[in-house]
Amino acid sequence: MRIGFGIRAGDSFGELALQEDNGRRSVTVRTEEPTVLAVLSKKNYLRTIHTVFELMTRDRIDYLCRVPGLQHEPLARLRVLALYLTETSHEAGTEIIAQYSSPRFMSFVLSGTVEVRISMNAGLEKEVLRGVWKGAGFAHAISSRGLGGKV
Repeated sequence: MRIGFGIRAGDSFGELALQEDNGRRSVTVRTEEPTVLAVLSKKNYLRTIHTVFELMTRDRIDYLCRVPGLQHEPLARLRVLALYLTETSHEAGTEIIAQYSSPRFMSFVLSGTVEVRISMNAGLEKEVLRGVWKGAGFAHAISSRGLGGKV
C-alpha cells in the first residue's frame, strides 16, 4: 500500500529522522517538477535546536532571577526549574484555576493581567478581590535582545 501527498514551497520535510540518533527515513521524497531546496545538515540542525533551547533556558533563568521568592536561589536550581516551564496562552475571561479544585500546577504571569478572587462564603455568593498581577516575563527578556516575539 502506498500513500502519497504533495509538499509545496514553504513546507519542510526530513526533520523527524534527524531527531533520532540512529534515525532511518520512513518515506521517499521525489520532485514532481524542477525544484530548489534549502538543505540543513543534521549537525547544523542539532546545533540550531541546541542554540535555541539554550537561549530560551537563559531567558527563563533571567526571568526567574527577578521573581521575588526566587531571587536567592542558586542558578543551578533555577536552571532545573527553567527546563520544566512551559508557556500557555489564554483568552480574556479564561478560568485558569477554580477555587476548591485539586492543585496541579503553579503559574508565573509573563504578560497580561490575571485576577484572583476568593469566595468568602459560597452561600452568600460574595467574592472579595484578593489581587491582580501583571506580567512582563520571557517576552520582555527576548525583546531586550532584539529577537522579538515570545518563547
